Formats: sequence, C-alpha cells, structure tokens
Amino acid sequence: MSGTRRAGERGVAIAIVVMAGLLTGCANHFTWTLETRTKLGASVFVEPGRAKTAYVEVKTVTGKPEMTLTELAGVVAAKGYRLLENPDEAQVQVQANTVYCEKAKPGMTVETVLAGGTGLTLGTLGGMALASSRASVRDASLAGLAGAAAGLVLGVLGSKLTEDDIYLCVADVRLSERRPGGERKVQQTRVAAQAQRMWLSAERGVAAAKAQLVEAIGGLL
Repeated sequence: MSGTRRAGERGVAIAIVVMAGLLTGCANHFTWTLETRTKLGASVFVEPGRAKTAYVEVKTVTGKPEMTLTELAGVVAAKGYRLLENPDEAQVQVQANTVYCEKAKPGMTVETVLAGGTGLTLGTLGGMALASSRASVRDASLAGLAGAAAGLVLGVLGSKLTEDDIYLCVADVRLSERRPGGERKVQQTRVAAQAQRMWLSAERGVAAAKAQLVEAIGGLL
C-alpha cells in the first residue's frame, strides 16, 4: 500500500514539474497577434522643396531578388513625388540596398543589427540558458530524478512550441538631396524592421517585415 502511495505522489510531483515547465515556456514566449516595429540607425532629415521629384533605386545583396524593395517607388510616388529616370534631374535620390530579410537568427533584434553585430546578445542568451538549465537541475530534488528529467525536456519542448517567430528585414539607405546652387546633401542610415508572432510562417513574416521596412524608408521623405 505504501509503495502504491509513494508511486502516486511521485506521479503528482512529475505532473507539477511538467506543467510548470510548459507554463514557463508559454509565459516567456506568447504573442498571438502580429507585432511589427522599425528603427533607424541614425536620424535623417529631408527638407521639403518646391520641385517634388525623386529618383528611386533599389537592390539587394542577399542573393534573393525577391528581397529587393520594389514597392518603394510606389510609396514615394504616393507621397506626391514625381518619379524620374535620370538621377541628376531629381531633387531627391533614394537608394535602398536590402542586406538581410529572413527569419532572425538567435539573439538578432532590430537593436543588434543596427549596432553592427549580435555577439554580445548571443553570449548573454547563452548565459541565461545555462543558468536556467542549472536551476532546473537544482530544483530536481523536489520531485525526483525522473520527474526533473521529464520536466526539463517537456519544459524546453513547451518553450519551443510557444515561442515567437521573429523575422527581420534590414536595408542600407542613401538619400541625396539637391540644395540651392546645385550641391547635394548626402545622408546615410540603416533601417531595420521586425515582425513577430507565435507560429508565424516564413512567407507572412518576411512579407510583414518587408512592408514595414518600405513604409519606414518612405517615411523619411
């Protein structure tokens, strides 16, 4: 009888550890609605002029032509600019080069890509993961070795099942503005856009981040 009771108590303890792991995963990563945000590496300012003409040039170094911001010309035109084919005749030249547009690698955010690297963030995340793993093992004595192992494995599984998918699109932007006298004022910045949601597909994630990036660049004018 006592053996049966101990087995029952052990089963309850295992269930508690498993549920705690799953709930922890859900609490840390749980975004049902699509969230987007953009950020500039440096502020740029374009002074309004009487001749609202623009030349738009887009390209990509990602090796994926579909990542080119072809929609940018339409956004610029919608702001009242008349698009020209000759860059020398345009009041404003807008050049955008897509350097990244896909699912974010571990530790990548709009802040890290604008800062020029993800090393520190990756190191921080690695330290946090190690600390979390050690904490789980330390707490294992409360439910027994079998319960701890199940809780740790299913806790990680719960986190993976509920963690957000994050997609980033990043572009280097060059704005050349013709000033009185014919001289040009050149400004450069990097713009990053992020789309985030749980179970976000690559197709929708990239499309959302890319759309935000185009709007952000168009918003500079």
